Amino acid sequence: MNKSIVKKRTWGIALCGLTILCVCAVFFVLRNGKQKPVDIVQKSIVMDVSDPRKLAGLVDYVFVGIVTEKKETLYDVYTEDKAEDDLYASPYTPYDVYVLKNLKGNLKTNSTLPIVKHGGETKDQKRIVLDEGDFLPVVGNIYVFSVSVQPDGSVLLPGGPEFNKLLAENKRFSFPKDTASANALLEEVSFLPACREMMQACRDEFPIDRVRFEAPEKYLSTDLKD
Repeated sequence: MNKSIVKKRTWGIALCGLTILCVCAVFFVLRNGKQKPVDIVQKSIVMDVSDPRKLAGLVDYVFVGIVTEKKETLYDVYTEDKAEDDLYASPYTPYDVYVLKNLKGNLKTNSTLPIVKHGGETKDQKRIVLDEGDFLPVVGNIYVFSVSVQPDGSVLLPGGPEFNKLLAENKRFSFPKDTASANALLEEVSFLPACREMMQACRDEFPIDRVRFEAPEKYLSTDLKD
C-alpha cells in the first residue's frame, strides 16, 4: 500500500449518507503538548451505533487490544489537483494493535493486527479531521475496537467514539512481555464496565445485513480458545 496516498478507495461500511465538513472551535492536543484545530465531520448515520448490540451486529470483529504503534497518515485522493488534494483529501491513520481478546470473531490473539482509523492529520499537518465526538487512539492505551474488513482485506476502524472505547490509559499498564503477562493484563481489564458491556452486546447482537469480508488469513486464528 502506498504510504502517502490512497487512490479512491471504498473505506465505508454503509454507515452514513451525506458527509458535511464544518470547522469548529475545538483543539486536539498532540502527545508533544501542541494543539491543532479540529475539523468535525458530521455524518448522517443510518443506524444508532450508540446501541452496542447494533454496533456489534454491524461490524466484523470486536476485540480488546493495545495500540503499539501509530504510522504515517494515508489520504483518499479524488482529484488531479494537488492544491485541492492537500486541502480536501480525507485522512486515515494506520496503527498496529496487539490483540488481547476476541469479543466477536476469530482474530489471532497475542499478535499484532494492522488497522486504519478514519480520521487524522490533514496533508498540510495544520489540522485534525475527526468524526463528531471522536478521538484518535493513543499508543499504549487499551481499547475495545469494533472494526470491519474492506474489499482489499484492510481492517477499518470507522470514525466515531463508539468504535474505539477506551478501557485504560498507559499510565496504569505496561506492554505485556509474554503471553502470561498479556493474560494477566486481560484479566484485569475484562472487569471494566466498557469491556463487560461489549462482551454482552456481542452475545446479544442485532445482526445487520450487509456485504462482509474476512481479514487476511495470517491474522486469523484456528484456535477456538481465541
